Amino acid sequence: MSEWISVKERLPEEQQRVIVRCERIGTSVGWILWGEWMTDIGPRAGKITHWIPLPEPPKVQYYAIRKRAGEAGLRIS
Repeated sequence: MSEWISVKERLPEEQQRVIVRCERIGTSVGWILWGEWMTDIGPRAGKITHWIPLPEPPKVQYYAIRKRAGEAGLRIS
């Protein structure tokens, strides 16, 4: 995994979801929208000091999902 990046050093791309370190709350998910930081927690999170890219999501094979759906009585086209 990457190292934490100071917001003074650089910022993520606009609307790119990242893990952020907030002064008041700790760790959350955040993004920049119209030049302002937003977080899943809301404005009470406090000032964002650092961020780190989200890891890649796990790779799930389609047939495994389809098999589980079938076992649950669901149909996936």
